[in-house]
Order: sequence, then structure tokens, then C-alpha cells
Amino acid sequence: MKNFILIISLLLNTGLVAQEWTVNPVDYEFSMNITGQVSIDELIIDQQNATLGAFVEGECRGVCSPTQEGGNFESYLITIYSNITEGETITFKWLDESDVEYTIMSYVIFYNNSIMGSLTDPFIFSDTKAYTAIDEEELRKFKVYPNPATQNVFVDISELLGTYDLKIYNVLGNEVFSEKKIKDNVNIDLLNFKTGMYFMVIEGVDKILTRKLIVI
Repeated sequence: MKNFILIISLLLNTGLVAQEWTVNPVDYEFSMNITGQVSIDELIIDQQNATLGAFVEGECRGVCSPTQEGGNFESYLITIYSNITEGETITFKWLDESDVEYTIMSYVIFYNNSIMGSLTDPFIFSDTKAYTAIDEEELRKFKVYPNPATQNVFVDISELLGTYDLKIYNVLGNEVFSEKKIKDNVNIDLLNFKTGMYFMVIEGVDKILTRKLIVI
């Protein structure tokens, strides 16, 4: 799955014509960006006049139409706005070309300046795979230390059940490290990591958890 931080669930058709979605960027101090595609029944949707919206408790925080790439209208480049640096839960809705509103039962945790996905490795908004929502208790079991880190960083998921795939992304959304099927602890050498912020993502059978890592 070509994504991180997003918790994917079922895409439901509400059968309603959507209200207008608008957001004024000057009302917000912080932002993050996602480049992705909408997938229904394992098919990437190609609709020129469709719309993707991002929301916090019903308030629109981002909206975009697909951009044309290679003759197709499949890619969504959405900027999401907030007045806090991290922690808000972002939900999504999607409009088809007939202005029928769909609710994507998905959640993204807002992190200022984060960039998720790219045109060549898009963030997938899917209706075929269900993930449970992240809760604070589960997130506490995903331990990263020391943080900030210099030479090495340790990942401890010994309190979580099952195995997880670990990936680390830089702020441009590029994957810089990966290891599959970890279960307990991992010691990661940071020798080739540049100074800056990264996102550590673990993906299991029914959840995705994300931690921010600072390398100094």
C-alpha cells in the first residue's frame, strides 16, 4: 500500500447532493499536503469533474479537483489547513461528477509541513481495505527513542500484537527506510539520514500508526 499515516476504511455512498465545500487558507497558520488517488472496488477513479474534500469535525479544511496526468484525471493534490501544528483528525469526502457525495470513513492525523504521497507513488484512498481508527492507547505502544536522535534510533513495538511493516519517510514523502514483519524491537542506523524531520510508520493487519522523528 502506497501511503502513510492514513487509516483507510469503507467508502460509503450517502446518496445526497453535497453542499459547497470552501476553505480560506488565510484563516490558518499551518498546512500539510497529500497527493493521492481514489480507488473504488480496486479500480482507480478517473473523473475530470470530481472533487475531494478534507474536514475537521465537519469544517472544510481543504478541497481540490483531480489534475490531468498522462491524459487521465486520477491524481488529487490536496492541501489541508490547521491552526495547530499536529494532532487534529482529518476526515475526507468525495464528490462524483454528478455531485453525489460519498463519505470516506478514513482518518489522517495532521502534522504541519508533512507531505504524503507523490504522482509516482500516490496516497490511495481505498474502499477495499478497512483499518481501525488510531487511539492514544495504541499509539503509546509505538515507542521511538531517543527522539531527537543522532546516530541511532530504537523502535519498540513489543506491547503491540502481531507483526508490522516499518517505513520511514522524509518531509517530501519519499521513503528512506523500510523493514518488513517486525515484532519487537528495531535498532536503526541514522548515519545516512540528513538532519531534519521524518515520519515513522508501522502498518499491521488492522491499523497504521505514525510517529514523528527528529534527526539532529
